[in-house]
Amino acid sequence: MIALLYIPFCVFFAWLNARWIAKGKKILHGINGSIHLFAAIIIGYSTKWQYGLAVLFITRLFFDVALNLFRKLPVDYVSPDPKSIVDKIEKRIFKQDGITPKLIYLLIIVILLT
Repeated sequence: MIALLYIPFCVFFAWLNARWIAKGKKILHGINGSIHLFAAIIIGYSTKWQYGLAVLFITRLFFDVALNLFRKLPVDYVSPDPKSIVDKIEKRIFKQDGITPKLIYLLIIVILLT
């Protein structure tokens, strides 16, 4: 599946973001989100819309987990003061629970790709 090929990009992009954070640089969440959204649109348009949607959930799952691990944080880490719109929404819904959304995203990915 083409959508699964997006996972290495998410991991690489998380590594870059972790380096920027370690250097005290500001993360431009709008640009980050736009890159992932653009990729999802291209993949969804060129294949099936389900694959494009899967890319968005792949991003949430694999980018976040990889970023946490590169920053030596727990996989289920939830920022006390989230900056991105999506992180704020996720925190509002799930509070400090970092595992449940990841399990839900994984389930959605499996459903969309099968």
